[in-house]
Amino acid sequence: MLSGFRTIKEKIILLAMGASCVALLLSTAILTYLEVKRIKSDTIKTVETQAKLISVNIIPALTFGEVTTANLILQTLESEPGILAVIIYRTDPLTSQTDIFSHYVRPGDSLPVINNHMNYLTLKEETQGIRFTRPIEFEGETLGYLFIQAEIRQLSDILIASSQASFVIALIALVIAFLIAIRFQRLITEPIQSLMEVTRNVTQRKDYTLRVPVVSNDELAQLAETFNSMMADIQVYLAEKKQAEQEMKQLNEELEQKVAARTYELETSNLELRSTLDQLNTSQQQLVEREKMASLGELVAGVAHEINTPIGIGVTSITFLQDAVKQLAKAYEQETLSAEMLEEFIENAKQSCQLLFSNLQRAADLVRSFKQVAVDQSSEQIRTFKVKEYLDEIILSLRPKLKRVKHEIVVDCDAELVITSHPGILSQIFTNLILNSLIHGFEDKEKGLIKIDVHRSDSHIKIQYQDNGKGLAKEQLNKLFEPFFTTKRGQGGSGLGTYIIYNLVTQGLGGLIKVDSQQGEGLTYEIEFSVD
Repeated sequence: MLSGFRTIKEKIILLAMGASCVALLLSTAILTYLEVKRIKSDTIKTVETQAKLISVNIIPALTFGEVTTANLILQTLESEPGILAVIIYRTDPLTSQTDIFSHYVRPGDSLPVINNHMNYLTLKEETQGIRFTRPIEFEGETLGYLFIQAEIRQLSDILIASSQASFVIALIALVIAFLIAIRFQRLITEPIQSLMEVTRNVTQRKDYTLRVPVVSNDELAQLAETFNSMMADIQVYLAEKKQAEQEMKQLNEELEQKVAARTYELETSNLELRSTLDQLNTSQQQLVEREKMASLGELVAGVAHEINTPIGIGVTSITFLQDAVKQLAKAYEQETLSAEMLEEFIENAKQSCQLLFSNLQRAADLVRSFKQVAVDQSSEQIRTFKVKEYLDEIILSLRPKLKRVKHEIVVDCDAELVITSHPGILSQIFTNLILNSLIHGFEDKEKGLIKIDVHRSDSHIKIQYQDNGKGLAKEQLNKLFEPFFTTKRGQGGSGLGTYIIYNLVTQGLGGLIKVDSQQGEGLTYEIEFSVD
């Protein structure tokens, strides 16, 4: 409500005048209410007294049926302008029925309509006025009833007079309150205006040395002292802030110099680290290639040794056959050739040719398998091949390693499973897995078992490679795929075997590889990759 007033002065005047008016109106309303209540109480007492007097005076007339006497008694009520009407009811002693015996109506008014005068045995206030019915009794017998209706005549006059007095008093109070507010509002507004003036100057001039004068000892003085204290704190804060900014500026300059020096050092170190990392990557690639070539060279040496046996047998067979031919030719020239000698030669020649053919065929198979595996390992071409047949070729190429031990390799794979993938990568994976089992897993084990399970699931190939070797401890298992990790440190192990396997599966085939092992219970690899 006060939002429309712009100044505290206006609000103080309004509050003072409003408070005065409200207080006066409340006091007037309370006094009026009490006066009305008193008048009502007096009127009720008057009505009850009149009803009692009339009831006593009307008994003889009611007893002897003298209506004229009753009317004369009621006519005396003309001196009571507040009595509107009085009705005397007589009760028939035989039927207990009541009828109007006599009545009085104030001049100028009409007889009120009463549906049931018995409803007013208890005095009631209605819009028509006060209504009350009193039984007329004589010696314990009810002769009839008296109904009286009266008005509170002075009530409206009191309300009008009270309203007029309230208006006059309120008007006088407003004038007095206005004059008092004009006088005393300066005690509040002048210190506030002084505070506003100082605040405006501080805002415009940024001069925090200004202070508000304290001229009293009230809440406004406390506000001024608080404002002055705040200005002093701000002044100290700004001085400290300025000093801190200067120190920060100097510190930033020193920091920039240090950052520039450190940046140069870091750039130099980064160049050295990048060069070292390139060298390490090159060395690592060379080590990986060297490991692959060493594995391939070992394969070549083994296959060469393996081929040497059937070729040696073939040479022996040919030498034996040459000797037999020379003996047969000599006997023929000397004409000593007999049928038995010819038959013996034919039999020996047949056996030699059969032995020669079987060993040369064996050597050819070894060369073909070696050629296929060697070509695949040295290239990353994609081709379509039968998985079971290719696994057999890989195992055959490792025969030089396997024939010296009693270990067994069991392959569970559908012979008709055909895929299009990188055979060379698969060859390197299985070669490294089998060699790891032979070298590490089956160390000090006379007879080991390797199980290879290959099957297709939708567009994925799932491989499970399992051996029953000595397994790995948990701390070793966590480092298995790290480069240069080996359990044969100092015994010729490079530590790149499983690292190569991991990279071949994840990068070469774009697949996943997991390993599980418990010490003394072997090692299990699970490999999965997608195929067309």
